[in-house]
Amino acid sequence: MAAISGTNGSIMVGGVEVGLFKEWKLDISIDALDTTNFGSDGWKEAISGLKSGTITANGLYDVSDAGQGDLDNLISSGVSAVVKCYTDEVNYYQASAIVTGANISTPNDGLVTVDYTMQTTGAITTPALLS
Repeated sequence: MAAISGTNGSIMVGGVEVGLFKEWKLDISIDALDTTNFGSDGWKEAISGLKSGTITANGLYDVSDAGQGDLDNLISSGVSAVVKCYTDEVNYYQASAIVTGANISTPNDGLVTVDYTMQTTGAITTPALLS
């Protein structure tokens, strides 16, 4: 397997590319439900439970960018939207997500940046499942 450069990555929300973003992260997890009992011989045992995902994305803040505007509207409305996190020009992870946070940073000696946090709702589709 070849390494992938992140230079062609991007993120789209509701079909609109979010401009000036520098990074996105997708954290996928599954709950481990403890089934340890007296017969476990001193070892913890577990079964898999619910799956979830969190998307974080950050970049330079631009009030005129349509994609950033859509994220701001989603945090105000509380509704979900389809989010596509591209690793390159073709491959992406897709999920419906709710914007749960926005953090705008305005340093006096640098550029204004923004960080968004999104909670996935429902299944996350991976590049292998999309092809």
